[in-house]
Amino acid sequence: MADLVSLFVEWLPAMVGVILLFVLLEYMERAISPRAKKAIIGVVLLAAFAGLLYWGFLTE
Repeated sequence: MADLVSLFVEWLPAMVGVILLFVLLEYMERAISPRAKKAIIGVVLLAAFAGLLYWGFLTE
């Protein structure tokens, strides 16, 4: 259970950053084309997945 809490604390800034990115993209909806918005979301999700894989191999 302590490992789960430490994992949450370590990833909290990243989670807040992703949430803020989605909020920013919603407010900039008129300024950004839907295609660019999907590309930005895809890159962020891909980077998050790569970070999780790296973290998993690093702690193993």
